[in-house]
Amino acid sequence: DIISREFLTPLEETRLAIEELVITKNIAIDLFPRPYEIRNQQHELISHYHLKGLTVGKENNKRLRIKLLWF
Repeated sequence: DIISREFLTPLEETRLAIEELVITKNIAIDLFPRPYEIRNQQHELISHYHLKGLTVGKENNKRLRIKLLWF
């Protein structure tokens, strides 16, 4: 795993996922589950890259899925 939950902040996780996986490899990726407030911050960062973020999962397992806008 290039991303380890223990060592990254939620926004670092988001940035690395975007730059290392979504943009360069053209794949969608699910981030680690996070509370609502953090997911909102992640959404802001995702939109800065002109990508799409969807909330997926239920209850304590809600997380963002990042993907390119045209997929």
